[in-house]
Amino acid sequence: PEGGVRAWVTVAGAWLELFISFGLVNSFGALEDYFVRAYLTKTSLSAIGWVASVQSFLIYAVGPFIGTPFDRGYFYHLILAGAALYTFS
Repeated sequence: PEGGVRAWVTVAGAWLELFISFGLVNSFGALEDYFVRAYLTKTSLSAIGWVASVQSFLIYAVGPFIGTPFDRGYFYHLILAGAALYTFS
């Protein structure tokens, strides 16, 4: 009808992206416990906890800046830049 299969594939892709992003943020407590016990044993919980706070803030804070280029058709540029940033961070 409106967008057909292509539209629903886009919806599915957006859902998967949100599923991964929010899943990582929501499961950070388990990761933080691992970091404290095995990896960063001499680091305080508050020093490790700011990572999840910044990550959840950035999910929402970049929306107004990313939305405009996305709407103008720079989807592939944003995906490539985001993939590179995510890989090297």
